Amino acid sequence: MSTESTPAAGFKPKKSVALSGVTAGNTALCTVGRSGNDLHYRGYDILDLAENCEFEEVAHLLIHGKLPTAAELKGYKTKLKRLRGLPATVLDALENLHRMDKDFLRELLAKHKSGLEILAGSEQFERPGAQDAGAVEELFRVLGKSHDYVVVDAGNQVNSCSIAALYAADSIFLVANPDVPSVRNAQRLVDKVRQLGVGGERIRILLNRASDQHMIGQKQIETALGYGIHHTFPSDYKTVSTALNSGVPLSLTNHSEIAEQFGSFTRHIIAPGEVADKAAVEKRRAAFSFSFLS
Repeated sequence: MSTESTPAAGFKPKKSVALSGVTAGNTALCTVGRSGNDLHYRGYDILDLAENCEFEEVAHLLIHGKLPTAAELKGYKTKLKRLRGLPATVLDALENLHRMDKDFLRELLAKHKSGLEILAGSEQFERPGAQDAGAVEELFRVLGKSHDYVVVDAGNQVNSCSIAALYAADSIFLVANPDVPSVRNAQRLVDKVRQLGVGGERIRILLNRASDQHMIGQKQIETALGYGIHHTFPSDYKTVSTALNSGVPLSLTNHSEIAEQFGSFTRHIIAPGEVADKAAVEKRRAAFSFSFLS
């Protein structure tokens, strides 16, 4: 393959303009107009690349700086194919319950490097809906058989699917912020859970964004909701927003107070009687997905 080209016969160089010769930027990826009307990728004329190379070869050249060998190209294609698929969601699970087994379930779950296995939520606003309530209940049974811990982000709406989650749950964690609208909304959810007969003794209140600057004290919130505060998370917008934007869980990023509170809260769930013994928690840890329930 040629790395140089000669100007086409009869080619007229472009007339000089005001910015001719002024460097706009430097890049190792390509050069423009080396011999006239041409474009090169890492020294290779794009006309030669278009005629002799596959898409994956050019991508490898641009990213890794060289054309791949046959073995490298095969491995690169395999990698790209693996990354091409969209992550499975809860709808994929609901629509394939008839063929659900351990192997198929493993394909649906995304595994995080922390050890968590996550089933993504639906991208459709209207689903899961009332028509999926029975399938949701069955999905919870399947997950319960294969995992020691299943945590469901039920959101803040009470519908047929969240009700199924409430009935299946051993503990219901209700998140509230120390402000009037949030506490009022938490009151409504507490009342709804009681009306459903789900089991009010399973409710645990989590106080989020706690700060000395808030006018509503912990005792006032406990009185309003009729439950004591189970766990408190400090207000740390910068740390939390950084974790959300980077996609890295707080527990893996730093040793901030809020990260420590997440760790403490998780240990309480996994080993209530052995909170001080972190080694015991590690031994018992299984697939565990953490989410705020609000």
